[in-house]
Amino acid sequence: EGMAQTATNSYQVTIFGINPQAERRVTGIHTTMIEGEYFGLDSKIKPIVIGNKLAEQLKAGLKSKIIFNLADANGNITYENFKVVGLFKTSNSPFDKSTVFVRVDDLREIFKLPRNSFHEVAIRVHDEAETFALASELNSQLNGIKVQTWKDLNPALELYRSSMSLFNIILIAIILVALIFGIINTMLMVIMERTKEIGMLRALGLNNKKVAVMIVLETVFLSMVGGITGNILGYITISITNKTGLHFTSFTEGFEQYGLSSSIYPTLSTSFYILLTVLVVITAVIASVFPVGRALKMDPALSLRD
Repeated sequence: EGMAQTATNSYQVTIFGINPQAERRVTGIHTTMIEGEYFGLDSKIKPIVIGNKLAEQLKAGLKSKIIFNLADANGNITYENFKVVGLFKTSNSPFDKSTVFVRVDDLREIFKLPRNSFHEVAIRVHDEAETFALASELNSQLNGIKVQTWKDLNPALELYRSSMSLFNIILIAIILVALIFGIINTMLMVIMERTKEIGMLRALGLNNKKVAVMIVLETVFLSMVGGITGNILGYITISITNKTGLHFTSFTEGFEQYGLSSSIYPTLSTSFYILLTVLVVITAVIASVFPVGRALKMDPALSLRD
């Protein structure tokens, strides 16, 4: 932690001393540069990369000098000049305003730390399941070193994700309930249109069980055709928008205040499509109960006469 100062203003920030090349494989800050370079040029004054929001706060730009007031490893207050070589802009305004990046060797020099010293290593793992397994393994092997996953470091993000999962479940449940009423309405119309056919089948000796199976199967087949067609259309839509993105540019500033991007790139796992198809079939079976009951209550003689 340190105080960043210019001739016009000051602001408290968190200073990250990084290895620029290794950092490219973890945070991706280099992809968010809007001005200058990502530690690309050598400078006599120690280089620094800051967020655009902090630049606005300090009224600083490229090649501006920023003085940092911070304590070294021994607790002594020290001052150091840095030269702004680049500005970055992420979808998280608070992060852009309070985070700066410098070279790790420069920060070690200021703190008077040994050359190979460090206090944190960030590892990027692409598979979530592998993340927790790796954290558990490292915790058992590295005595005295604390290994944390993203859930440990940012519980609020996990709470947000679980809330979204609950919201998705509620949304799917609402859609399936609406689907039940749609199926019931459709199948009741089918039964009303086939009153004589159903009466004829029952008069010829088709028992109640076989009539029920016939209606349930028709309902399931009808739902599966619609469900599979919907899954195909959904897959095509998500595949396209996953590449082009859904852009809510009118709400960019509001999204960034909460650390969210205004561009959404939707994705769905294969297991979700399978689960949705199964749920549609189960819904169809449940929805067929009422039409089956209606068909079984018909009197064969009256049905033939009608």
